[in-house]
Amino acid sequence: MSNDRTIVILILITLLIPISAMVFCSDEEGMTGIVSDVRETKSGHVFEITVPDGTRIKCFTDGPTPGLGRTVTVYGSFSDDGGIFFTDKVVEH
Repeated sequence: MSNDRTIVILILITLLIPISAMVFCSDEEGMTGIVSDVRETKSGHVFEITVPDGTRIKCFTDGPTPGLGRTVTVYGSFSDDGGIFFTDKVVEH
């Protein structure tokens, strides 16, 4: 396989991950996953959740910080590019 073809395939895979998260993981019931990588920002907190299929989804909240390693359900919507999930509500279980 040529280097150009490999690069194109890697770019497509990189673009498909957030799109698949938007299509397959979000629903009106929210997304449930395990919290990791909690970081503070000027306007809130960024954290990741790992959903049951193994996909990691970057989330932003301006509310209470979810506990590291806790199971949470997040409600909200993805950014236009699918790179981050803006939470309206985070429920710890």
